[in-house]
Amino acid sequence: MSMIVSKPSYFLRCLTLALLVLMVSVSSLANVTMTGTRIIYRSDVRSVDVNLANNGNIPFVVQTWFDAGNINDGPESKTNVPFVATPASFRIQAGAGQVVRVSHTALRRLPEDRESVFYFNFQQIPPSNAGGSAAEGRNKMLVVLRNRVKLFYRPARIGSPPANVISTIKASTAREGNRIGVTLTNTLPFYLNLTRIQLNGASSLKLTAGDMVTPFGSRTFWFTRAADSGKNRISLTVINDQGAGISGDIPL
Repeated sequence: MSMIVSKPSYFLRCLTLALLVLMVSVSSLANVTMTGTRIIYRSDVRSVDVNLANNGNIPFVVQTWFDAGNINDGPESKTNVPFVATPASFRIQAGAGQVVRVSHTALRRLPEDRESVFYFNFQQIPPSNAGGSAAEGRNKMLVVLRNRVKLFYRPARIGSPPANVISTIKASTAREGNRIGVTLTNTLPFYLNLTRIQLNGASSLKLTAGDMVTPFGSRTFWFTRAADSGKNRISLTVINDQGAGISGDIPL
């Protein structure tokens, strides 16, 4: 799950800079959270329930929407994403929960031999009076926070990923100047979600939430030659359906 501060317009950026001079505290924190770190949508279900909770002490308005990979898409964007969320926007009281129902539509046909990935967004908007009294509010700034999580559409015919997913990955290396490239090949119809890759027990690459290898696809990661210790192995950490990291080695 990733948290994003929504991009303001030029006017709002200027206003924000002015407010930062006077700001004493930030009135909005990441209080609205989701159970789990990803959504697995199997093709043989009618809908999937997403559970949100407000862990703060003030109510929020929450907006939900989907994007197909463009992080700049907002609720107003017209994207070709075959999913809808109900309700699309709602008020969630302090300490309360809300179930959002995600349903697949016929807007777009998706491959049936591999997973497809989209992104579910939910944005918390605090009330305008969250800063307390009018006098207090002049020294506070309201922040709109957005969370973005992956939604994997999984055709029922491909089943579920194996527990030993790392053993199914193929790896090879290539040298280019002072760099070593490690190419990982995903032999499965599922997205390979990586959080760590280490070459020969030496250099590690810091990966982001977007670092994936597509189903039946390959991707090359580059290291400096200092990582070449001659042990000829790589270590990986991948994320499973439950959001847990699974680590293992692959010989080269």
